Amino acid sequence: MVSGKRAGLVMGPESGSYGRAARFNPGVVFERGRVHMVYRATEGDIGDKEAYVSSLGYARLTPEGDILEDRDSPWILKANEEEKMGIEDARIVSFEGKFYLFYTAYSGDITNVGIIETEDFTGFRRLGYIKNGFWDKDAFIFPRRISGKIAYIHRVEPGIQIDYFNTIEEMLDPASWKGYGNRIGESTIMNPLYDWEKKKIGGSVPPIETEEGWLFIYHGVYETVPGDVSTMVYSAGAALLDLEYPSVVKGRLELPILKPEEEFEIVGDVPNVVFPQGGYVHEGKLYLYYGAADKYVALATYEVKDLLGALLSP
Repeated sequence: MVSGKRAGLVMGPESGSYGRAARFNPGVVFERGRVHMVYRATEGDIGDKEAYVSSLGYARLTPEGDILEDRDSPWILKANEEEKMGIEDARIVSFEGKFYLFYTAYSGDITNVGIIETEDFTGFRRLGYIKNGFWDKDAFIFPRRISGKIAYIHRVEPGIQIDYFNTIEEMLDPASWKGYGNRIGESTIMNPLYDWEKKKIGGSVPPIETEEGWLFIYHGVYETVPGDVSTMVYSAGAALLDLEYPSVVKGRLELPILKPEEEFEIVGDVPNVVFPQGGYVHEGKLYLYYGAADKYVALATYEVKDLLGALLSP
């Protein structure tokens, strides 16, 4: 098992502040010595369905994870019926000169993936929603084109898919997804395999390019009591995808690299959850930011050479 080093909590809810009920599930991107973070926040208790509506906040951090700026106010709020019950779990990708946020738009009836474009994390532009007819989540694109195409990773339960497009507009066009249910198997690159992920898996962190392949951090879920969703446990795993053919999985660790062990990961709005959403490599280390028990933002670090060595081991 590859073990990392927990750096502890980065942020959490504070009485009288934005996200007073919860701050969690952070997307991050490392750019010119700065870390941009977009985190999910709620003002209402999870037990109150009407009040439990998520929005997105912004913070800026050092490469080591210290907060330099927290706007302490909502940056992006729900905008329409597609997002009636909130906008959740944004991942950030730097792609062709802009930043793209891929987030879950929850209407109360279905989840779709929404895309927002920004150049500076102040202004932003909503581009639309990806509608493939399924409850779709855990989505983002690779940070560069693959054979001239935009490679889109997403999760239609229980596995992880990659689909390819020429443009963002094509990705957003419902015609591109016509009959997707008939070809979803062709797009699926990973299905649940090990006990800790046997219920479902999903992409966590946008792939990180290394000389050996794309380092891909994902999450897995199992139930300690089969059939009882209240006993679900979320952990994080690692895989290595081929650089030019990322549908080819070159390596996959049998054991999770992070699982709920600390009190703040075990006790919260949703217990027993570690949920990575952002990461980057700095001075040979993977900085992995994750949501803990749907309540807090936490950080763990890993030696990249250790991860790659384990993934490439026979």
